[in-house]
Amino acid sequence: MYDAAAKELVYKLKFDRCRKAADDMAALLADCLEVRECTVISHIPTAPARVRQRGYDQAALIARALARRVGISYATLLVRTGEQRQVGQKRTQRQRQMRNAFRAIRPELLNQHVLLIDDVLTTGATCEAAAQALKSAGARRVSAAVFAAA
Repeated sequence: MYDAAAKELVYKLKFDRCRKAADDMAALLADCLEVRECTVISHIPTAPARVRQRGYDQAALIARALARRVGISYATLLVRTGEQRQVGQKRTQRQRQMRNAFRAIRPELLNQHVLLIDDVLTTGATCEAAAQALKSAGARRVSAAVFAAA
C-alpha cells in the first residue's frame, strides 16, 4: 500500500485535475532514480476513455516532467489499443486483459534504453505488457519506474 502523501498526490492528479502534482511526483522520482544510462523517457499510456475524461494522460505528464528535470529526451513510444479497465481485477485477469494492449510507435527511437513511467503499480501486468511491446519492436533495453505501488 502506498503512504498517505503519495496517495494524496495520485488522487490530486487523477481526480482533482491538479496537474502540478505531476511535477511533484517527477521531482520525487528524480531524487530516487539513477537515469544516466537511459536515453529516452516514455510513459505507459492510460486508457483512451480515461484520457478523454480527465483531459490528459497522468503518466505522460509525470514522464515529461521527469525528462525535463533530469535532462533526458521524452517521446511517446506506445499507444494503447484497447479500453481495458484494470481496477479491481486480480493479477491473472489483468495479465489476460493486457495481452496485446499496447503497440509500439516511432521505431526510429526504439533502438536504445527506454525508461517507462507510470503513476501506480498494482500487479505489474500493465508494466510488463508495455515493456514487452517495446522489446518486441526493437527496444535495446526497457526499465520502468512508478511513483507508487498499491
